[in-house]
Amino acid sequence: MFKTLKQSGALFWQLVRLDVRTRYFNSRLGLILLIAQPLTLLVIYSWVFGELMQLRHTASEHFSEYLLAGLIAFNALAEVLTRAPSLLLERRELLLNTPLPAVLIPWIVVASSLLLESISVVLLIVWMSMQDANFWLILFCYLPWLFMRLLWSSIGAALFSVLGVVLHDLRQAVSAVLGILLLVTPIFYRLEQVPSQWQTILLCNPLTYLIQGYQQALVLGQFDWKVWLLVLVSSLVVWGLCWNMAQSLLPKVRYVL
Repeated sequence: MFKTLKQSGALFWQLVRLDVRTRYFNSRLGLILLIAQPLTLLVIYSWVFGELMQLRHTASEHFSEYLLAGLIAFNALAEVLTRAPSLLLERRELLLNTPLPAVLIPWIVVASSLLLESISVVLLIVWMSMQDANFWLILFCYLPWLFMRLLWSSIGAALFSVLGVVLHDLRQAVSAVLGILLLVTPIFYRLEQVPSQWQTILLCNPLTYLIQGYQQALVLGQFDWKVWLLVLVSSLVVWGLCWNMAQSLLPKVRYVL
């Protein structure tokens, strides 16, 4: 994989820049909207869930910051997963008429998702630093979970992009599942606030660990390496299985395209 990326690195990064420019910089408000989006989310969610609904995270005044940290991870992952099923169909000419290896095409959306996440994270870290949080400690705790998010994104992008060629309703199905996951993942509430009989079920949701990792890192500057290591090992196993499946299906996908 990394050998392939090294060989086709120049073309790959050109396509990443093109994808980012197409999505965010082809309009005059593109960059402004890119920055305004996380700020608007922070303000709106704080007002609705904090002031109107009076929701609070246990033993913390940073409700809006917790909320934004969780949404940063969820939205970045959701962006990749919802785009992946139609990726090879949209990039059919690229797949058939350029020397870019097909395995790298899903990584284009993974790489471009870094931009949106980076802007949101920088804004949040700067905000937390203004409240006497340690900038470098937060960054140090955040980077391992960013690696985890990219790992999960690459798993979903590789598998869904291949399956999306033959399962045309996959994009709608992924969007529907993500809508459910948004509610059954502790983003708008803390896991400790859920009745104990439901906590076990929520702990079966792998997104719970990613979201809590982001929240602890970006808001509290804390990093639980035991949880991270456990999630990493299980993620690498899943990544290997999905990667082999996507690799075996790619040659067949070319005939369908």
